[in-house]
Amino acid sequence: AGGEASGRLQYNDCPLEYAQLATLVAATVGMMQIVASILKLGFLVSFLGHPVTSGFTSGAAIIIGCSQLKHILGYDIHNSEYIYETIWELVRDIRKTQAMPLILGLLTLAFLIVNKKLALKYKRISMLGP
Repeated sequence: AGGEASGRLQYNDCPLEYAQLATLVAATVGMMQIVASILKLGFLVSFLGHPVTSGFTSGAAIIIGCSQLKHILGYDIHNSEYIYETIWELVRDIRKTQAMPLILGLLTLAFLIVNKKLALKYKRISMLGP
């Protein structure tokens, strides 16, 4: 049997089944979102406290940010369920950073930040911003 507990990843053992299940999950979640939108169920979020929604959003941002670091730094960073393990591995292997992906990643990030600031300043080009 595969899985992280056995040291083997499922998507390496049976990539076709993994892709089919990922597609099924994405389609199911998409349909649920469409139905929730049609039924106007967004008001349910107001029953959750602000700390809950804020914490969930912040946690998602941290997870997504950490998962993208391997692309910006140019080397593989293994994901862990504990953020401190991921950060430790990042710090430990920082010498593996490749220059080209880092430069391209920082330039892209700077481009996005400048576009956002310009869009807020000049309303005419608001399609570039939030």
